[in-house]
Amino acid sequence: MIDDRYRIVEILGEGGMGAVFVAQHLKLNKQVALKTIRTEFSGDPQLVARFSREAMATAQIEHQHVVSALDFGELPEGGHYLVIGLVRGESLTQHIRRGALPWPLAAELGAQIADALAAAAAARIIHRDLKPD
Repeated sequence: MIDDRYRIVEILGEGGMGAVFVAQHLKLNKQVALKTIRTEFSGDPQLVARFSREAMATAQIEHQHVVSALDFGELPEGGHYLVIGLVRGESLTQHIRRGALPWPLAAELGAQIADALAAAAAARIIHRDLKPD
């Protein structure tokens, strides 16, 4: 349970600095994605500031191909969390592993990605970790 309103349901993925979970927002009865920064990194002011900037940046962009930040806070053990909308479905990596994309689909997905990056750039945000997952 996090901040008396998020109950962790399952893990979506883990990285070197943290993990992403499916969480149930108990007051809204809605599933969300909850991204955490590991406790061992919470003592690094630069990493905490970067995580905080990520939360602020994603909250500023409203675009159909960008998931917006919904909440941000500190975990009791010292880490931090960021809540974003949960998008279910297959990742681009999973799709590509099944075989090459037909060119019209590849072009459409590329256009959606470029459109989302343009919206971020318009908000003076540079995405530094773009990957197909």
